[in-house]
Parts: sequence; C-alpha cells; structure tokens
Amino acid sequence: MLGKSLDEARIFQIAHAYEQSTDWHKARPKQPTSDNKNPNPKLMNKTIDPEVAAQHAEIDRKAQVARENQLRLAQLTKAVTACEAELVEFESKKSFLQSRKQQLQDQLLSLWPKQASDLSLQVNTSPLQCIVESHGTIAAIDAAIAAAPRVKQYLDEQLRVAKQKLDEFSKRAPK
Repeated sequence: MLGKSLDEARIFQIAHAYEQSTDWHKARPKQPTSDNKNPNPKLMNKTIDPEVAAQHAEIDRKAQVARENQLRLAQLTKAVTACEAELVEFESKKSFLQSRKQQLQDQLLSLWPKQASDLSLQVNTSPLQCIVESHGTIAAIDAAIAAAPRVKQYLDEQLRVAKQKLDEFSKRAPK
C-alpha cells in the first residue's frame, strides 16, 4: 500500500478496514503431516544432480586452493620483505658503529692531555677513566665491524633463499 508522506495513520485505517472485511489475517499455513514432511510440491522429489554436485565440489576445491595459494604467496612475500628490512637495518647499524668509533677516536685525542680538573661537567670522572672506557668501546665496535662481513653473508643468504622459495612457488602455483 502506498500513501502520502507522513500520512501513516490513513494507511493503518485502510489496512484495518481491509482486515475487518476479509479473513486473510486468520489464515495459517497447512501443517505437514507425518507422511509428508515437505508441504511444498515444487520441492518434493527434488534431488541434486550428481554432475552438478560434482561441479560445485570442484569449484569449492579450486576456491580453497586459490585461498591457500594467496596465503602462501603473502607469507613468502613477507619473508622476502623481512629479509630486505634486516639487511637495511644491518647496514644502518654498521654505519652507526663506524661513525661512533670515529667520534670516540676524536674524543681520545682530546682526552689525553686533560687533567681531572678539566672535566668539570662530568662528576667523579677522570680523563684516564674516560680514555679506558673509550678504548673498551672502540674494541667492542672493532669486533662488531670485524664480524660484519659474516653477518652480511648470512643475511644475504637468507634473502636469496626467501627469494628462491617465492620464485619457485610463483612458477608452480596455478594462475
């Protein structure tokens, strides 16, 4: 039923009058009998064609395989990206260590001629203590820089393997 905008009361009056003049509002669907579980004759004797069922099953299987392939592709791509990020982080740390080593060496040159009274900003610190700590830090940085080629080789290998797995999967995965 249609009516004017904001004139719902009129529509309800018409609906009520219709209900009073007919018995439609009292009608109920027939209850199925015990021997007839499906009251809709159009749906009775309907069975799924085995060929159609097989086609549906094949479509579902292909969709599942496609989802699994997408997931695996995303995992492999993420692994490659993570390896690349680790290499960038490694180079950043290596650069920082080299810069810090240079700073400490420059600091050492200025510390050698100093006296304890010259280090007024650092309480309870002697130039000798600063020199020893700087040399210890430089030694640790040298050890880290010496290990850098081995670490880089390891990270490069991890990236190579991740890219190889991604490439192999991309070649054999259905398009």
